[in-house]
Amino acid sequence: MALMELVRKLHIRAEKQRREERKLLMEIEQLSDYKTAETAANIYAKNKHEYSFEGYLQQLLKLKTVLAAGVPANIALESVDGCLDAETIITSNLSHIKEIENDDAQQYAEECACVIEGAAKAILEMLKMREED
Repeated sequence: MALMELVRKLHIRAEKQRREERKLLMEIEQLSDYKTAETAANIYAKNKHEYSFEGYLQQLLKLKTVLAAGVPANIALESVDGCLDAETIITSNLSHIKEIENDDAQQYAEECACVIEGAAKAILEMLKMREED
């Protein structure tokens, strides 16, 4: 009985992670395009790296945060793959972001705030999933 319960919990956890993956990829596509989302899924795939599926989700979340800050997709993909943190990526690309007109900058700032809030919620959800296991 204990083994069946463990299998059930693992299945539930895997389903939650796949839902989170789909959500993040859709949000990345909205911020950039389908090709960027597809490329991210291929570059950061768990089977190509030593990190866990949660690590893969964290990479996607970081990419989403960086894209929302206005960093171009090609730079964002390369920077996230290079294991830089989101703040460093955004800070190092401020010159590009500053080129955005002031009205657009306000909109980007609001979007970034939403993304950061969403990132915090996603991290809390991942921590809850770990505690449940």
